[in-house]
Amino acid sequence: MDCEWRAAPASVVLANSAFTNNTGRGSIMKSGPVTATNCIFSNNGGYGVLQEINDSLVYTGNTFTGNGAGGVGVNGGTISANITWRRRR
Repeated sequence: MDCEWRAAPASVVLANSAFTNNTGRGSIMKSGPVTATNCIFSNNGGYGVLQEINDSLVYTGNTFTGNGAGGVGVNGGTISANITWRRRR
């Protein structure tokens, strides 16, 4: 099972949460903006997070380990908005 987030037109804040041991992705972001801070994405069957190409997500202080497809995946497509992907430590 995946955990899916749809933020538009509001925003979603994920903080101090764990997304672990899912058979699919840890979390799917379908529309932003989304902020994930100090979360753990581990041991999921797919990506820790799968996001759409035009989503605005800010990741700060998260841990990605042991996910089957990698930490963060981005669905393909055409970037149709002015989007900045930032990684903060």
